[in-house]
Amino acid sequence: MSASFKLSGSTFPDGTTVKAYPASNWPTPAQPSGAPIGTAAAEGTVSGSAVTFSGLTAGVAYWAAAKVGTTYRYVGFEAGEDVADSADHATKNDIEIINLGTDWSAGELVSAQLAHNVAGLRMNLLHGTAASPVTAAQPTVKVSRVEKASRAAIGAITGNNAADGAAGLCAGHFSAKGVAGSEGQAIGLFGSAINESSYEGEDGPDAVGLYGIGRTTGGSSSLASCYGLVAYGRRDVATAVANGAEIGCLNYTTTAEAYNPNGSGKARGIWLVAGGEADSGVGITINNPFGFQFDVGIGFGSTEVKGKKGGVKSASIRDDSSSERSILVKGAHSKAAIAVASGAGPIVVGTEEAANASALLEVNGGAEARDPLAVFKVTGEKSARSQIIANGSANLGAFVSGGANGFVTGSVVGDTGLLFTAGKNFFLGAAAKTAVFRASETGLGFYGTAPQAKAEVTGSRGGNAALASLLEKLATVGLISNGTSA
Repeated sequence: MSASFKLSGSTFPDGTTVKAYPASNWPTPAQPSGAPIGTAAAEGTVSGSAVTFSGLTAGVAYWAAAKVGTTYRYVGFEAGEDVADSADHATKNDIEIINLGTDWSAGELVSAQLAHNVAGLRMNLLHGTAASPVTAAQPTVKVSRVEKASRAAIGAITGNNAADGAAGLCAGHFSAKGVAGSEGQAIGLFGSAINESSYEGEDGPDAVGLYGIGRTTGGSSSLASCYGLVAYGRRDVATAVANGAEIGCLNYTTTAEAYNPNGSGKARGIWLVAGGEADSGVGITINNPFGFQFDVGIGFGSTEVKGKKGGVKSASIRDDSSSERSILVKGAHSKAAIAVASGAGPIVVGTEEAANASALLEVNGGAEARDPLAVFKVTGEKSARSQIIANGSANLGAFVSGGANGFVTGSVVGDTGLLFTAGKNFFLGAAAKTAVFRASETGLGFYGTAPQAKAEVTGSRGGNAALASLLEKLATVGLISNGTSA
């Protein structure tokens, strides 16, 4: 089917004769160089920075070529249908290629694979060169869309959040599918950017591969949300891995980057900022809109590569902010609000490293005077008990009484003491030495003596006033039961 194509731009100067060669003349799809190969299919002369080729075959790829100075320049394109030859020409699109460059590496990012991207199979669009860059603050390609699609026009969409993901509600749609036998990734849209500018003014010469803004304005529904990016990873077979997004930081320098608490670190996986004219609610929210949950909200893997175990070196979570609270746990947790497994290491308060490696909990005041070093407290005049230590058969606790006979017989509000298990002994002494004091629920013992029940002293004192007074005092404090004192 006959077709024509109009090529506009500054690649070829006015008056230049440009010829169109079938791309099949070249054995590889890469951009040609040197003299053209084979016979031209059409030619034309550039006038007003444009040249028109007639008599081309619709759907066939061509290279427009001409010698400018001592070098051949090439522009790739695909011929479309002539309006006169198309029964449905009203649905066809015209592509106007403007200001094409000739150096693919000038604007292409050397990506993580460390290789230049290959030329486009069906269309190549190069705008500016390293020698002649684009200076206008305008996009090379712009697609703008104003829509008012009804639910009937959108049609039925199944799955979670039925209104999301309607492919017809977009200004541009890119998709890719890997069929059986495909050995590479299927990528719907690839964006890359590289910036070589040394400018140090406002905003800085960033390089942004993808930039998205979602915005709601006046009159929006209370159900409307705005998203700069929505990314889902979906799996339909259990052997596949689903990732909502992969965000990495590639440091190809020889300098390892350490954490910087003011947020200006030079190698970051994710950087979250709040902007606008008021504070925002939350940096990261993990919610349950579809009735399904993550098994773990934030995970830190333990895979060991190159002698380094896991993906984090010094601290899995670090807080250098001045927030009112570093961690605030308010939900109901059936097993534990915070749990540290055996062998995971101690909980350390007051310093960054435990002085006693075998401890599970260490409160360390260091060189500072701390009074108190730790507090266990309830508000009001309520009874409270802290279990200090326990095993399968007994425990030792400290208490404060909130009323009459709180924890022990005879206590009143504000009384404090130690509790030990009935039927067991309570010892006081130096480690690995004979106890200087031993108590049971029925008796006391001193200097290694087993606890003795309260003794009753009776009989005549023989008129010894001093002995009678001593026994009376011992009875008064309850150490003995004093009988006849005469």
